[in-house]
Amino acid sequence: MAGIDLSTAAVSDEAGAQEISHRRGHLEAEACGEPPNVWLAAEATRWPEDRFVAVARSWFQIAAAQCEVLSGGVSAAANMRNAKVEASLEYESFEGEAPDPTNELIRKEPFSIYAWEKLRRVYPITLLGPKLAARTTADQLRAAGALAVTSVGSSLIFDATERLVEVRNRPYLDVTKKLRELVWPWSFQHPHDDPKRRGRG
Repeated sequence: MAGIDLSTAAVSDEAGAQEISHRRGHLEAEACGEPPNVWLAAEATRWPEDRFVAVARSWFQIAAAQCEVLSGGVSAAANMRNAKVEASLEYESFEGEAPDPTNELIRKEPFSIYAWEKLRRVYPITLLGPKLAARTTADQLRAAGALAVTSVGSSLIFDATERLVEVRNRPYLDVTKKLRELVWPWSFQHPHDDPKRRGRG
């Protein structure tokens, strides 16, 4: 099992929290096929976005160079909890609290071990490890709207947007439609990420 197989990262842009995250599976999960994952969080008020992005890029470059990484992502979140849930797929709520629609969407993420061979989704900054990078090219990513594409060994790191934003807001979904179309066949295929679906906020 690879040292890092799935990595996601998020930054809170409203509640003053930033987060980079990579989930690491337990031995039982690894035995069932779930790759290890590591995640990290940091507050936005303490870590300006440019510094956070620099750390995230360095982390991705190290992972791509040193590990058989599957994928990674950096994005924004409304608060630290949403960032943690997005990154770890571990749900939490407080007694008497109204359901969070964002968390409800995340609950629809596939948990099949086969999904761990696929891309979670397109993030503002996305890392494709060798297995996924082999399914596309830097030129195809650029043609689909990637703003910058960097090769690290057999991996690819690309930017979908200039700034970190939440991956479920309408402007982000609009601007990443072609990228989501490109990766859809080998992604988790969460209904909210479906490039053919309309009327989402």
